[in-house]
Amino acid sequence: MNYAFFKIISHFERDVELSSFKGSMLRGALGHALKDTVCAVRVKVCESCLLRFTCIYPSIFEPKPVADQRSGQSHRPHPYVLDTFEMNRGFYKAGEPFTFSLVLFGKATQYFPYFLYAFECMGRNGLGRRTEHGRGTFVLDEVKLWGNTIYTPEANKLPDPIPDKNISFEKEILNSAKVSQHIRINLLSPLRVKTGGSFARDFDFLEFLRFVLRRLRSLFCEFSETGWCVDEKPLLQKAKSIIVLEKNIRWEEQVRYSNRQKTKLFIGGLSGTFEVKGDLTPFIQFLKAAEIVHLGKETSFGLGRIKIENLN
Repeated sequence: MNYAFFKIISHFERDVELSSFKGSMLRGALGHALKDTVCAVRVKVCESCLLRFTCIYPSIFEPKPVADQRSGQSHRPHPYVLDTFEMNRGFYKAGEPFTFSLVLFGKATQYFPYFLYAFECMGRNGLGRRTEHGRGTFVLDEVKLWGNTIYTPEANKLPDPIPDKNISFEKEILNSAKVSQHIRINLLSPLRVKTGGSFARDFDFLEFLRFVLRRLRSLFCEFSETGWCVDEKPLLQKAKSIIVLEKNIRWEEQVRYSNRQKTKLFIGGLSGTFEVKGDLTPFIQFLKAAEIVHLGKETSFGLGRIKIENLN
């Protein structure tokens, strides 16, 4: 599955106070700006629009339910992850820079020029709480792709096509020589995953691996030309031998306001760390992929961000 990782670097033009749930704030602003950028007929509801099957907005923000159940999901995954992990302050002064990340999957990697126009539109509209001076408008300074600058206002030309990379999995690694390993898995933003119809409040390594494979399977079924070719059964069998040494996880609640539903929504999930030990060789490639794609629900808000630490 191909993907592209962008960093968006900007600065605020005036002092601004931002909400605590910056992922929700940024995603809402991006949705409005992207629709303003690409919508040709200015309809409020995409469902009734004759262009919905060719317009990129609904494919990104309003994916339809899955027609077949190969992925085991009832809805198509969004083709992006919006990550505000580096926006870790509630107040920014005028001129202060801020950075957020965007990951695009599949053919959406080539939609980045639309996102760029949307980010510029977001800057003019502003973020944060409305004051007598308006919201906190910002200016886009630089875009990095894989750590390299691909756009500045002075050099406003993007590479064509957008260079992407590929996530793939080695089949041979499952039967490689056993290597004793010790890792820490950090849940950096709330992980929202359902088991048995309710949100998980605890898990062992086997259950965590199920979360990882579920997320990757849904993305590959939707955005990879080859689909999902991983045999999960031997992986899940081997996962039963992995020992959880230490676990320090907690439920963390976040609140977002839904403009569509006109109400506050509580979006909680698990945060913290846990350490595992054993023959982790077959699982590392999947865990590293999960660092890129995030896990669970509301990944488009930046939730489900994880980081793997090698403790050998």
